[in-house]
Amino acid sequence: MIYKICVIKYYCTTNITMIYKIRVIRNDIFNFTLSNSKLFFRKDGKRIAEYINRRRKTKYRDYWPARDQLQPIQEKIRYMISSNIGEVASIFLTSALGIPEGLIPVQLLWVNLVTDGPPATALGFNPPDKDIMKKPPRRSDDSLITPWILFRYMVIGLYVGVATVGIFIIWYTHDSFMGIDLASDGHTLVSYSQLSNWDQCSSWEGFKV
Repeated sequence: MIYKICVIKYYCTTNITMIYKIRVIRNDIFNFTLSNSKLFFRKDGKRIAEYINRRRKTKYRDYWPARDQLQPIQEKIRYMISSNIGEVASIFLTSALGIPEGLIPVQLLWVNLVTDGPPATALGFNPPDKDIMKKPPRRSDDSLITPWILFRYMVIGLYVGVATVGIFIIWYTHDSFMGIDLASDGHTLVSYSQLSNWDQCSSWEGFKV
């Protein structure tokens, strides 16, 4: 007996391999891969059922590499975007508060090439989650950045920016912080009002570097 089947485009993981969802009249649901524009399945209902059982036993090993490769790429991109938002936030806060630049262009270049690049590359070698195939699939029309992902970007980026500017201010205005002696190197301490009016330091009485 030959069963009618319905092919529904479900979602795309890469440009090469697309995962589709097949539903048989008997309510048997299974996934198969579409590669090189060739559809691989059998029209015989009995053989379709056998194929379903065989694919379930092998845990969908044909399209496992697609998700396996996509997850580290997403983690790397998220890390890089969050770091760049932190840099932008720190530069914006220093300008808004009127304090000296916390990061000069050379330091920004160093951050991007050294402190962001290698950690982001290392994320690409992380093993995939054990429950990666149990997560619901992503639809082909889903947006690249969802509201939740954008919220995560902003929270992490703003945290990095605020922490950077906060440490910069504490370094010049306090001699200690959480039990750590910050003035041991002998740098001159100033008040926050002096720090925010740093362009007038030449007119301050008794100030020396």
